[in-house]
Amino acid sequence: SSARACLAFLAATAVMAGAASLGAQETGAAGRRAARDLDRAERFFASGDLGSATSLFRRAVQSDPGSSAGYLGLARTYRARGDLREAEAVLESGRRRVPGSFELTRALLERRIERGEGDRAQQELPELLRRFPERSELRRLAAELAQEAGRFSEALAAHRAVLDLEARGRSVRDEDLAAARALAPALVLLLGDRAPVARCGATPVRRALCARGR
Repeated sequence: SSARACLAFLAATAVMAGAASLGAQETGAAGRRAARDLDRAERFFASGDLGSATSLFRRAVQSDPGSSAGYLGLARTYRARGDLREAEAVLESGRRRVPGSFELTRALLERRIERGEGDRAQQELPELLRRFPERSELRRLAAELAQEAGRFSEALAAHRAVLDLEARGRSVRDEDLAAARALAPALVLLLGDRAPVARCGATPVRRALCARGR
């Protein structure tokens, strides 16, 4: 009886292992199909054949819905065709399926701003900055939105955050660092006595850095 139970257990284990192996093989095959479709889609996109690119990007998403690349390519193709609403819908779908993708998050914010929905993008930024606190792209975007709205103290704080990332040795895009270095001192001059210098610290060194835009 115990021997039969042992054999039954081993048989069940073998079935489960086989199913897991088959599932892994199917997942790997789907990923390879998606990669081939993405490569072909990019070539069609580069040649201007947006119809073929759209079909292949869509097929890549269906094959591998857990990868952000297909959604990004499909949204880019819709944007090139002038369909900003559909591009945003694709990015929304991608962010639901791949919530940890910063690339999808950034692209979605850019499309919303492009469609004149800066207020909506501004509302989402605090949560996104909490999730991705060391992405200089988001800090620069926060600065640009705040500056456009006339909230210059917020814009200064966002540029200073980029400078702080660089000072702490974090990865910062060159264009974000250049913008912060150019605009933070200008905002300090614009704000004058209203510039939030005190938040940089009470030491003479920190005050000196603030005076230079830090």
